[in-house]
Amino acid sequence: MPAVDKATEVEITLLLNTEILDSRKIKVEPQKRYEVYVVPGTHIDYGWVSSSSRVNELIVQYYMDWVLEAMNSNPDFKWIWESVFAVKDYCCSI
Repeated sequence: MPAVDKATEVEITLLLNTEILDSRKIKVEPQKRYEVYVVPGTHIDYGWVSSSSRVNELIVQYYMDWVLEAMNSNPDFKWIWESVFAVKDYCCSI
Protein backbone atom coordinates (compact mmCIF):
# COMPACT_ATOMS: atom_id res chain seq x y z
CA MET A 1 0.00 0.00 0.00
CA PRO A 2 1.44 3.42 -0.86
CA ALA A 3 2.37 5.84 1.90
CA VAL A 4 -0.10 8.66 2.66
CA ASP A 5 0.62 12.18 3.91
CA LYS A 6 -2.79 12.64 5.55
CA ALA A 7 -5.69 10.43 6.63
CA THR A 8 -7.07 8.87 3.47
CA GLU A 9 -9.98 6.54 2.73
CA VAL A 10 -9.05 3.64 0.46
CA GLU A 11 -10.96 0.65 -0.84
CA ILE A 12 -9.46 -2.78 -0.35
CA THR A 13 -10.65 -5.93 -2.05
CA LEU A 14 -10.01 -9.54 -1.04
CA LEU A 15 -9.76 -11.81 -4.07
CA LEU A 16 -9.53 -15.57 -4.48
CA ASN A 17 -8.34 -16.05 -8.03
CA THR A 18 -10.87 -13.76 -9.77
CA GLU A 19 -13.69 -14.10 -7.21
CA ILE A 20 -14.26 -11.10 -4.93
CA LEU A 21 -14.60 -12.42 -1.37
CA ASP A 22 -14.93 -9.06 0.35
CA SER A 23 -14.52 -5.38 -0.35
CA ARG A 24 -14.58 -2.45 2.04
CA LYS A 25 -13.34 1.06 2.60
CA ILE A 26 -10.81 1.71 5.32
CA LYS A 27 -9.17 4.82 6.69
CA VAL A 28 -5.39 4.82 6.31
CA GLU A 29 -3.43 7.08 8.65
CA PRO A 30 0.07 8.40 7.94
CA GLN A 31 2.71 6.20 9.53
CA LYS A 32 6.16 7.01 10.80
CA ARG A 33 8.67 5.89 8.20
CA TYR A 34 11.84 4.05 9.09
CA GLU A 35 14.93 3.40 7.04
CA VAL A 36 16.41 0.00 7.82
CA TYR A 37 19.93 -0.99 6.90
CA VAL A 38 20.79 -4.68 6.70
CA VAL A 39 24.47 -5.05 7.43
CA PRO A 40 25.76 -8.60 7.03
CA GLY A 41 29.00 -9.84 8.49
CA THR A 42 30.06 -6.78 10.47
CA HIS A 43 31.42 -8.49 13.55
CA ILE A 44 34.83 -10.08 13.75
CA ASP A 45 35.00 -12.24 16.84
CA TYR A 46 38.71 -12.75 17.31
CA GLY A 47 39.55 -15.95 19.11
CA TRP A 48 36.11 -17.51 18.62
CA VAL A 49 36.79 -19.56 15.50
CA SER A 50 40.57 -19.59 15.68
CA SER A 51 43.45 -17.70 17.21
CA SER A 52 43.35 -13.93 16.78
CA SER A 53 46.45 -14.02 14.57
CA ARG A 54 44.85 -16.64 12.27
CA VAL A 55 41.59 -14.71 12.06
CA ASN A 56 43.56 -11.59 11.16
CA GLU A 57 45.40 -13.52 8.41
CA LEU A 58 42.06 -14.62 6.95
CA ILE A 59 40.72 -11.08 7.02
CA VAL A 60 43.79 -9.77 5.22
CA GLN A 61 43.75 -12.64 2.72
CA TYR A 62 40.06 -12.71 1.77
CA TYR A 63 37.84 -10.11 3.38
CA MET A 64 39.68 -6.83 2.71
CA ASP A 65 39.86 -7.37 -1.06
CA TRP A 66 36.11 -7.97 -1.11
CA VAL A 67 35.46 -4.82 0.94
CA LEU A 68 37.65 -2.66 -1.29
CA GLU A 69 36.03 -4.04 -4.44
CA ALA A 70 32.55 -3.39 -3.03
CA MET A 71 33.52 0.15 -2.06
CA ASN A 72 34.89 0.87 -5.55
CA SER A 73 31.98 -0.65 -7.47
CA ASN A 74 29.08 0.67 -5.39
CA PRO A 75 29.05 4.30 -4.19
CA ASP A 76 26.17 3.48 -1.80
CA PHE A 77 28.09 0.66 -0.12
CA LYS A 78 28.21 1.12 3.66
CA TRP A 79 30.65 -0.68 5.86
CA ILE A 80 31.37 -0.58 9.58
CA TRP A 81 35.06 -0.77 10.31
CA GLU A 82 35.44 -2.39 13.71
CA SER A 83 38.94 -3.80 13.31
CA VAL A 84 41.15 -0.90 12.32
CA PHE A 85 44.35 -2.78 13.05
CA ALA A 86 43.52 -5.18 10.19
CA VAL A 87 43.98 -2.26 7.74
CA LYS A 88 47.62 -1.90 8.79
CA ASP A 89 48.20 -5.63 8.31
CA TYR A 90 46.38 -5.57 4.97
CA CYS A 91 48.42 -2.61 3.70
CA CYS A 92 51.64 -4.31 4.76
CA SER A 93 50.67 -7.47 2.88
CA ILE A 94 50.12 -5.90 -0.55
